[in-house]
Amino acid sequence: MYQLDKKTLDLIKKESKGKKNLKLNIGVIIGDQTILKTFDENGEIEYENNIYEIGSITKTFTASLLAKYVHENKMQLNDSISKYIHELDSDKYYPSLKRLSTHTSGYTEYQFSTWYSIKMLVDSLFKKFKMLRENPLFVDYGKMLADIQKNQMEGKDYKCSYSNFGISVLGYVLGVVSGLGYWDIMEDFIKNELGLPNTYLGTLADRNLNGFSPRNENCTSPGSVDKKLSP
Repeated sequence: MYQLDKKTLDLIKKESKGKKNLKLNIGVIIGDQTILKTFDENGEIEYENNIYEIGSITKTFTASLLAKYVHENKMQLNDSISKYIHELDSDKYYPSLKRLSTHTSGYTEYQFSTWYSIKMLVDSLFKKFKMLRENPLFVDYGKMLADIQKNQMEGKDYKCSYSNFGISVLGYVLGVVSGLGYWDIMEDFIKNELGLPNTYLGTLADRNLNGFSPRNENCTSPGSVDKKLSP
């Protein structure tokens, strides 16, 4: 049976100390053999096939799907989003798909239509990281469209600025092109084309590992979606 070396075990012990909610899965690949191990704050335990949220790595998968569609000539990187969101005025400038995927669109991390939405976010951050039931990080189509129309950008590359909102717009456009919607097409792309059957956009209530706050409290990441998915 493969054993991790002492240096690695000491590092795991150091990082795990006092973290009662921690579950750490480690995979080791040797030739065609894969060894999987799970650790908690007290050391190695029986391996658990846990599910981790992919969180912000969703952006990487979204950009990969865009690259696939560009390769298939379904879209062009310099296409304006107005080509796919028909409620937008085609005579006005709106960011290109390239600028959305590279975070140079000028959109901020989160766009908000109302001060109420801002208040919701601030309130949630001060409640020990327990997100409110009406999660302000979810934006429906009407709010997304209103924010795009309200925030008229210039036709240029802005300084790179991390933007969840920009990637959300890109995801919506990819869903339009697929004809299936973002969630379904991304789920199919990840599992069937990338060959990652245990990677999920959402969470599995009985297997998902939530994060934990600086106070060592179990918490769900902002934007988590509890959705039963077949492995």
